Amino acid sequence: TGEIKNKKTANLGNLKFTIIDNKHILLKGSLHKYAHEGFNYSDFTFSNLNSTLQVLGTDFLGNLSNWTIQNIEFGVNITNPAYPSELFFNSILLHKTKSFSPMGSKNPIGIECYHNQYGIKIYSKKIQYKLQEDIMRTEIKTTRMYFLRHYDIVSLADLTYNHKLKHLEILLQNCIDDLLFIDYNFLEANLPIKHKKLIIDSKNPRFWTKLHN
Repeated sequence: TGEIKNKKTANLGNLKFTIIDNKHILLKGSLHKYAHEGFNYSDFTFSNLNSTLQVLGTDFLGNLSNWTIQNIEFGVNITNPAYPSELFFNSILLHKTKSFSPMGSKNPIGIECYHNQYGIKIYSKKIQYKLQEDIMRTEIKTTRMYFLRHYDIVSLADLTYNHKLKHLEILLQNCIDDLLFIDYNFLEANLPIKHKKLIIDSKNPRFWTKLHN
């Protein structure tokens, strides 16, 4: 690896441009937040995404095909879920065999877990932005683009094709299907004594990982 000798940065809203050795440009930030003045708890439709990319391409980026995606986050906001968002993510034990950690060190806003190539975050926009309305967000964060190798998403230009984004929608749904929940309301019911140990054990993520192994 070569040494970075010269690095310059510039900001456009919440987007950060980093110019390295006057040869390479890195772009980091949220297109959703950029389009909505720093917030991402509102809807961000395919039309909104497409318009945002087209404006950025025309005004700053040029050909979107030249901008390779190194990692990406995508998800869904659910407004006023059937269960309060805090109760929902506190009821989640595992994703596949991975346990979750609090999201945020001082004042956690949700939970997250990471696999080798991606992570899953489930958190409350109500807590994050101190909103009156309960908005729960579930999202995938890629840490290696190899995770999306089957979906032909390589550059910013690929995000302007609706059929490619449909693959991400299905991928998100499949990840949600792999969540393991525990219903604490059910546990409050009167159960036969012989079942109580199983119920207590089921609250421990290690119980399920041992079964898997």
